[in-house]
Amino acid sequence: MIIPAISMLVGFRNEPKLAIPRICESLSLIILVMADSWFLIIFLTNVIGAIWYSNLLIVDHYIIISAGLLGNIIFLNSFNNKYNLKLKSLVKRRIKNPLIYLIMIVSIMTIIISLSFRNNDINSNNVLSISDNKVIKIGALLGLSGASYESGIIQRDIFNQAVADINENFSKSNVLKKIALQVLDTQINPNTALEKFKELVNNGYKIIIGPQTSDELDKIMPYAKNQKVLIINQSSTSPKLAKIDNVYRLLQNDIYQGPKIAEKMYHDGMKIVIPIWLDNQYGNNLYNTTKNSFEKLGGKFFNGVKYSPNIGQFAGSLHRINFMIWDQNLKNISNDIDKAKEYICGPMPFSKIGIFLIPYGELDPLFIQAPSHKDLDKVKWYGSEATAKNQRLLRHAKAAEFVAKTNFTAPALSYDTSNEKLKSLEKVTAHPNMDASDVNSYDAVWLAALTAKSSQNTTFANLKNNFNKIINLYHGLSGDIKLDKYGDRIAPYDFWTLKGNSRYEWIK
Repeated sequence: MIIPAISMLVGFRNEPKLAIPRICESLSLIILVMADSWFLIIFLTNVIGAIWYSNLLIVDHYIIISAGLLGNIIFLNSFNNKYNLKLKSLVKRRIKNPLIYLIMIVSIMTIIISLSFRNNDINSNNVLSISDNKVIKIGALLGLSGASYESGIIQRDIFNQAVADINENFSKSNVLKKIALQVLDTQINPNTALEKFKELVNNGYKIIIGPQTSDELDKIMPYAKNQKVLIINQSSTSPKLAKIDNVYRLLQNDIYQGPKIAEKMYHDGMKIVIPIWLDNQYGNNLYNTTKNSFEKLGGKFFNGVKYSPNIGQFAGSLHRINFMIWDQNLKNISNDIDKAKEYICGPMPFSKIGIFLIPYGELDPLFIQAPSHKDLDKVKWYGSEATAKNQRLLRHAKAAEFVAKTNFTAPALSYDTSNEKLKSLEKVTAHPNMDASDVNSYDAVWLAALTAKSSQNTTFANLKNNFNKIINLYHGLSGDIKLDKYGDRIAPYDFWTLKGNSRYEWIK
């Protein structure tokens, strides 16, 4: 590909109208090979931070192909002879070294696109033009990049709306204070989460919301233990983190979720469950609690597939390497279904086999690929609370069709989805069908603000006491909040299933 490209560049001045599309085609193919090679090397070496360059090259590939097609349409069309003459005249007069111009164009495109990938931390203190003694500072940790970055972006928007609502409420109530929320990006990375947490603590933040995952929270807890900082978490569920400390979790502990899912699967007639689970604290703990509960009921768990999302923020992307990875995983699941059918040895074996999925945000490539594998659409699928009401699936018709066909069912915190305030929030933030973690995010900001407002210039012990008093009286978007002795929420679950035909929606 390189040799023909060089030959075309050399002869560019003589036949520009023929050379342009060929040069673009050759160059785009070279870039495509570079993109796949880069992605594969980074994937194998686990250097996650550099993964996005591969997708950047993919974008460049399509842009160059488009440029070639445009050149072909304009300069090879019989109705555009006048453009041919102008182009040839322009090339002969002005272009001495076309290779330099081509490199300049590609470089400019790369720089422009790379700017769109930047993730900026939000510092609301820069926006508020009021004196510091009237500012209530609240910190937050969100994954604005990483495997579940879309969830982080949604929750960032919810945080911002909550701050606006609180400040409006304070103003109407003649409270001479303003909430200033600083959100830092953890990249869904435990080490980064700890670094950002320390940054907030060193800047005097006493109440911090987040981070999103149990692995991140686990990483910061040893440091947070002696820092006298109140942590309000909207989505961590790991049983390992159930401790008497300064952490309060607004989502139920997985010691409650696992048995509920096991009970649901068993009552649906499942005798064998094949798991697909994330190899981290969240995935392994939920896998163990669900497996133990299901087998106590009389069912059986097969080996299934345990996986690690080694590809950073593109774990849920539609990159070809993702499809290659999931292709092998799904082949293993299909083989497990064959073994399960032999194990059951009875009529209608598919009705007694379930697949249980414990992921973060890497659902799209899995469900798009699943229909092409034997028997995966003949069994019922279940998911953890992280999959309930997933909106990304609705954007991919093939994935949504498969999920609806297999009656995919997942639990979520039970709350009033008809709440007018919730509907208003979904409308103003342009994020419909919020999940439990999203709703908790709004409540977390209110709880933090009300606690901070009533705890100015006081001890940390009083701040914790004030929080416990406020949360006992608080009724928010997620309803009343009751906590167990470890500060974890106690609440029932609802089960959600995707339904529809060409148009899909989550039904409770």
